[in-house]
Amino acid sequence: MSCAGVYKRLKLKKMKNIIIFTLTAFFIITFAVLLHAADEENCLMCHKYSGMGRFESGPDGKGKKRVFFVNEDIFKNTVHGNLRCKNCHTDVDKLPHTGVKKVNCAQNCHIKDPSSGREFSHKRIVDTLEKSIHGVKGTKHPEYKDDLPTCTYCHKNPVYITSAEGLKFLNICGQCHEKQNWAKRFIKHQYYRMIKRRPSKEVVTLCSSCHQDSSKMARHKLDIAIGFRDTFHGKAIEYGNEDVANCLNCHAPRGIGLTPHSIVSKTDPLSSVNAANRQKTCQNYGGTGGCHPGATKEFALGRQKIHASGAKNTEEFLKAAVYDVSLTKGGKKQSGNKKVNNPDESFRENVVFWINTIYKIAIAVVIGGMIIHQMLDFIAVARERRRNSHGLL
Repeated sequence: MSCAGVYKRLKLKKMKNIIIFTLTAFFIITFAVLLHAADEENCLMCHKYSGMGRFESGPDGKGKKRVFFVNEDIFKNTVHGNLRCKNCHTDVDKLPHTGVKKVNCAQNCHIKDPSSGREFSHKRIVDTLEKSIHGVKGTKHPEYKDDLPTCTYCHKNPVYITSAEGLKFLNICGQCHEKQNWAKRFIKHQYYRMIKRRPSKEVVTLCSSCHQDSSKMARHKLDIAIGFRDTFHGKAIEYGNEDVANCLNCHAPRGIGLTPHSIVSKTDPLSSVNAANRQKTCQNYGGTGGCHPGATKEFALGRQKIHASGAKNTEEFLKAAVYDVSLTKGGKKQSGNKKVNNPDESFRENVVFWINTIYKIAIAVVIGGMIIHQMLDFIAVARERRRNSHGLL
């Protein structure tokens, strides 16, 4: 082969290698850009596996598995879907992660508050919660701060759900806002903030998860609020009625300036269930709809305990109402027990108990009678068949 032929062959091979290298580099860079856009910090390299997690020892000494799996398709459509992982998990800086602290919801976020131009933060809400009965500064028993609900105990990271009615405005928004994804997310955010985010049944279940815990309520000297489910409101909610009051409608009505983050003790003058404010609460004062618009003061104060402690008889009721208090005697403080005895409430507890008992006995008698009747009928039929088989008539 001539020198010119060898040179030409080497040149073609070189050009082929350059083309292959260029295409390979192009695809690598493109893939890296796409991966960077979807998961900037590459956290999903590990957290995309559904079985990822570890067992940790809980406060009760029992093992509890924490799941660290993140579904990217779901997460990107949630309230925090636009956040980078390190926006919240600020102390994660090495692999594997060790000693990771809980997320501080009061820290500044990555976006700016359009009303002030400053970085957005939940700090005001967190400060309000801290001063409420559910916060460390507002609780009467700070020694049991581990019993108090945290932000993530009540709040998850919900997926935006928008009706077709809400999204029909997207074409109008798109006339000015060129990025459809931004406009769509903005509409979903607005829609989410304006609608009722939890059904009443879910609110009752959430509140009951603590307020029906007898040991936790005993530590905080509070009644067990299991009697709510037996009230008219509780029964209506169980059957799916959203027009009756749930826990937050009474304990955090917006009509008198309260929110779920600012619930205070009933002894506080600002409390919605304080004797001075209960009439407005029953009337749904300042609210969007009327509950008992004609409620009088006597109606609002007619019953001391809207939802009973769940005691089955007077003895248990009184036992549930024994609080450890400091008694003053002779100018000196002494530790002792004081029984909070309300004869009217005790009578109501007894009436409810006996009605339930008689009702259960009646059910047992009716069902038991039906079973006995069927058994006797079965025995009679079997006896007749035996007699017929032996030719005895």
